[in-house]
Amino acid sequence: MSKEKEIQNYALCFASAIEDVVRDEDNENYIEVNNENATEVMTGLILGAGFAFNRLTGSKCDYLEFTHVANQLVVQYLMKHGNVATEKTTFNG
Repeated sequence: MSKEKEIQNYALCFASAIEDVVRDEDNENYIEVNNENATEVMTGLILGAGFAFNRLTGSKCDYLEFTHVANQLVVQYLMKHGNVATEKTTFNG
C-alpha cells in the first residue's frame, strides 16, 4: 500500500470513529451536536486530538503548538500528494 493510501485509510478510520460519536446514540461517548453547541464540539475535537497526540507521542505540546504540528503535517501531505478530499467518498483513487 502506498503512503498516500495508508494516510487516506487512517483518515477514513478517524473520520468514521468521529462520525460514530456524533451519530450513534448508543455509543458510550455519544455527543449530540446542534446549532447551540457545534462550535464547542468542534473545539473539543481539536483539543482532544492535541491531548491524544501528547499521550501517544510523549510530547508536551500546548494546544497552539499541536495545531502548528498538525498544520505542518497537512502542508507536507499536500505538497507531496496534492489536494485531499473532504468527504470519504471523494478521496482520489
